[in-house]
Amino acid sequence: MSTTSGAYKIWYAAGDSVFYFLPVLLAFTAAKQLKVNQFVSVALGLSLVYPSIVQLGAKNITLSFFGIPVVPTTYTSTVIPILLAVWALSYLEPLLNKIFPEAVRNIFTPLFSLMIMVPLTLIVVGPIGGYISNWLATGVSAIYKAVPVIAGALVGALWQVFVIFGVHWAFLPLALGNIAKLGYDPLLPITATAVLAQAGAALGVFLKTKDEKMKGLAGSGTITALFGITEPTIYGVTLKLKGPFYCSMIGGGIGGIIAAMAHAVATSFTMPSLLALPTYLGKGFVGEVIGIAVAFLVSAVLTYFFGVKNDQPAKTTVKPIDPKTINPNHVYAPVEGTIVPLKNVKDQVFASGAMGKGIAVVPSSDIVKAPIAGTVSALYPTGHAIGITSNNGIEVLIHIGINTVKLNGKHFKKLVKQNDHVKVGQPLVQFDYKAIKKDGYDDYYQF
Repeated sequence: MSTTSGAYKIWYAAGDSVFYFLPVLLAFTAAKQLKVNQFVSVALGLSLVYPSIVQLGAKNITLSFFGIPVVPTTYTSTVIPILLAVWALSYLEPLLNKIFPEAVRNIFTPLFSLMIMVPLTLIVVGPIGGYISNWLATGVSAIYKAVPVIAGALVGALWQVFVIFGVHWAFLPLALGNIAKLGYDPLLPITATAVLAQAGAALGVFLKTKDEKMKGLAGSGTITALFGITEPTIYGVTLKLKGPFYCSMIGGGIGGIIAAMAHAVATSFTMPSLLALPTYLGKGFVGEVIGIAVAFLVSAVLTYFFGVKNDQPAKTTVKPIDPKTINPNHVYAPVEGTIVPLKNVKDQVFASGAMGKGIAVVPSSDIVKAPIAGTVSALYPTGHAIGITSNNGIEVLIHIGINTVKLNGKHFKKLVKQNDHVKVGQPLVQFDYKAIKKDGYDDYYQF
């Protein structure tokens, strides 16, 4: 596109306006964190980028504020000056609130806040912040140029650790400052490798895990991480399982080294993700792409082979009732098989506990036996359900399968009658659990 065309100018404004007026946005968010008046803070930020102030800075014209010289400085696209200014405001505002009565506080506190802070920022705070920004940008650039391997390894491996503790927000002003002062930033491309490493680790979990819930979390986490949103992936998948998080640190570190060695830089600020790739175009772009790909693949492969242990829940099996060890005070499982939580049963009446507490068993035997000694108090004609009341008043309901009442007794054979007195382990019902499952019914056995 021609830089003089109307379309270019309009879209450039859409992309650059936030960066140009960055002090205003930072004033708003800083005020929220420091709990000071956000509108006063925004007005303070706006004064720094006011057209006449910007023109004076560009022309290097020195103003006089009651005899005090105001150093000409341009504050568009800056970070540190407005942060320091709002921080200073957080001390001034409570002091003014104490001075002015509540009846006039809403008028005079904002008024005097601006009257004091705008000149104070232009005379003292702003220039100090500008010097700090220059020092930080120069220092980061020097370290990056001197030891890019170490910088890439540390940032790539530890970036998501910084995210967990919220420390990563301290690095973003550095990145913004680098772009404003140097025209580029070397940190953002490295952080992108760490983000894509999380996506790779989540993919490794998705491919390896047998747990349906974790597979769903890992699948969605892979997609969100590719587009820069890693918190659901970290807290829901990788950090929860620990191993994948360590694998992502290794992958991110290796990818960070590659990006740093290629001297990849970002020429505009974007949150690290696949969507940020256009901002890395230029010198080192190929190395950045390779670094991201390596971080993703290494994390995925390491996670698949080493990061996910056997996540299948341990199966509890039911053994046959031993007549020699029967305790009349115990309730025994009436069928052999594998126990599953009742909440996992695909019948909300049982899963919700509306029918009482209990368990479910995936049967490996075709005989239902009495779990307690007592009287057969309920026996459905279809044979799919039976109730027993113990000698001391305990009521137990045994339900074979889900919705198996629709079978009308098919695959069931009753071995007792209503009101029969039964002993622990006595056969009650014979059923063909394989045939029931073949007919399309879940073979869970609930009691």
